[in-house]
Amino acid sequence: MNNKPYYHEEQRFNQWWFWLIITIVLPVSAIRLLMKFSGHEINYAIVIIPVLVFLLLVSMKLNTKITADGIDVKAFPLMLKARHIAWSDVEKAYTREYSPLKEYGGWGIRGFAANRAYNVSGKQGLQLVLKDGKKVLIGTQRPSEIDSILKSINKNKA
Repeated sequence: MNNKPYYHEEQRFNQWWFWLIITIVLPVSAIRLLMKFSGHEINYAIVIIPVLVFLLLVSMKLNTKITADGIDVKAFPLMLKARHIAWSDVEKAYTREYSPLKEYGGWGIRGFAANRAYNVSGKQGLQLVLKDGKKVLIGTQRPSEIDSILKSINKNKA
């Protein structure tokens, strides 16, 4: 088993419009809730849940590692253990442009078991078609590097 990485990428949410919405909506919502409940007993879950969602989004990161054994993908903190996809389970691997909203309904861990996406930003991804017919798309900001690694891996297999 060779786990020396050929490639490693760590991504975070970086859409400006997303952070603009979060930085406006969260404080405005918190202020409105506090004003509404001033003088009344506050249900702290109403205030704590948006804060927890904010902290989740701030800490969210997508780690992708490509080794001779396969691809590891981990979306922290939603996935505490990386998902390993062995090369022996992969029918095809290639980079492609995609539409996160149209194809997967947005960013994060999206889709269903047969067509899953792991992405946090952008519209470039590593598309894997598995031998069992399932598809996995992993977002990337560096598709040309992945293309070079895929070519190298294919040369080594031949």
